[in-house]
Amino acid sequence: MKKSINFIWKTAGLLVFSLFLTLFSGCASTDIKKNAVSDLAEKITGKWILTEADGKPVPTNAKIVHTFESATEGYISSYNLDFTENYKKWNDRVPCYLEISGNIITMTGQLDKGITFEAEVDVKSITATEMISDLKYSVYNQSELLFVREQSVVSKKLPVDYAGEILGCWEGCSTGEHSEYDDEKKHRWQYNSDGTYIYYSRNLRGEWTDFENEYAFYAIDGNLLCMRWKNPGKNEKEHREWWEISSIENNEMKWTGLRMRSDGTTGRTSFSMTRTDVSETRTSSQKKPVF
Repeated sequence: MKKSINFIWKTAGLLVFSLFLTLFSGCASTDIKKNAVSDLAEKITGKWILTEADGKPVPTNAKIVHTFESATEGYISSYNLDFTENYKKWNDRVPCYLEISGNIITMTGQLDKGITFEAEVDVKSITATEMISDLKYSVYNQSELLFVREQSVVSKKLPVDYAGEILGCWEGCSTGEHSEYDDEKKHRWQYNSDGTYIYYSRNLRGEWTDFENEYAFYAIDGNLLCMRWKNPGKNEKEHREWWEISSIENNEMKWTGLRMRSDGTTGRTSFSMTRTDVSETRTSSQKKPVF
């Protein structure tokens, strides 16, 4: 009888202890979840640029910028090189709604008429300068899934936004490994506030002349500068190239770009330029192309 009573008390004690652990764990989980939401909402505020995907560096032409303005609002900039499909791939600061649950950020928005996206960011770690996460990016046409991409990514926080500082006329040339469209000569780029730019070359008399592209557009978010243009001529195709602005100071601007070579390796290109007199230049009268 004594053994039975002892067994009952031990069993009851275990049940009470288990109940206590359950209740305590439940409270702790709730608190942790609340703290995760609060901390994450504060830490993510700002701009973040994609730098690595699945352990490999992301070429500049494939980089994306996420901006978190609050725990509920933000925007995304993704300027793809592929522009042949029937919805636009030039997504400049597209507004999106945010939801934060624990360490998962869900971003939803509209890329084009009937085309929506959902980006699920599962944050694994975050500091003042770096965020490591699992990213699932899905694009829909109405309710039909067009494509989905899942990657483990690293993003760096961008401390600056050069959208205002780039305005004006700049003169320069490449300073390292040459880019695809570089001719090793000095040129001028005049960036206008309406998202157009004018490209200048020197003629045989040494005068700066407008290259007279059919159109030339740029977009910038943070330090990511993206340009798209079409040369004059019936059979010409559109070209696209992205750069990262490494600095703008003392009327000097420097670009860098990580390029994917044909053999699968990567190489870094660079440009250096100085702000120049805009009196020789003019504003653009280009017609806005279909994106």
